[in-house]
Amino acid sequence: MFWPKASSSLDDINGEWENSASMAGGTFAVQVPADASGNFTAAPCSIRWTSPITVKANPIMSTKTGLLYFCTQDETLADEGTYVWYVVALDWRSGEEVWRARMGSGGAYNDNWLLGGLGPDGTYYQAMLGGLAAMKDGSN
Repeated sequence: MFWPKASSSLDDINGEWENSASMAGGTFAVQVPADASGNFTAAPCSIRWTSPITVKANPIMSTKTGLLYFCTQDETLADEGTYVWYVVALDWRSGEEVWRARMGSGGAYNDNWLLGGLGPDGTYYQAMLGGLAAMKDGSN
């Protein structure tokens, strides 16, 4: 069964199933060891940084800005039945949050595990249940 059903209205997709707060939170970067030539070695990998931000889909990285972009939900509001979605940018070297911008609220803004993408001008595009959102990073 697919949810929401094809005949659903935006009112139908604002139910408790939108709450991502119960998901195990966090994202992290893995450091893969390499020698001076850039060749990977047999040394063990390590965790470079961790972040408590819950994400469902893989982030996308801009080599121009050094930022990882992805969507997340305000977990406190979600537990109260209000589903607010944000685009978050993390510094890929440190894992520090650089900025967060509200994408929208309600089930129409759920990315539902869909991947985002970056345009040539640095615009972040995110597919979601209600269509497609675009957000331009002012640091580009």
